[in-house]
Amino acid sequence: MKTVLLTLGRLPKALDLARSFAAAGWRVVVAEPFRRHLAGASRHVARSYQVTAPAVDRHRYLAELADVVLREDVGLVVPISEETMHVAFLAPLVGPEVRVFTMPPEVVLPLHDKHRFILRARAEGWRRRRRWRSATRPRRRWWRGRMWW
Repeated sequence: MKTVLLTLGRLPKALDLARSFAAAGWRVVVAEPFRRHLAGASRHVARSYQVTAPAVDRHRYLAELADVVLREDVGLVVPISEETMHVAFLAPLVGPEVRVFTMPPEVVLPLHDKHRFILRARAEGWRRRRRWRSATRPRRRWWRGRMWW
């Protein structure tokens, strides 16, 4: 049976992914900074590990994830939320036989930084409109003169 590691268990989307992977025949393992989490209560999660939060110590977080991958014979690592920025550095620690479902750090980090994202979009030729028309604009004009505070 294939094993997937989800890097967060407290969000509803983690529970949804755990259920979906289990329904597709995967064994689901969760690594989460909190001891108790939403997905951990699910019958679809085979095992949960408490790991160091990446904001506290990124290197320790990655080492603990790599240990879970080795211990549980994980074939796929799926970052659930903003852990993607940290999990992007996991691939060299786990080897080519483990698929880490994120882009490499040199792609993820510039796209996550809002300023660098805008610069990248401009370099790719994307342009923003000066104004966006809103369906609520007439209502805003109506309220403008009637506010009492």
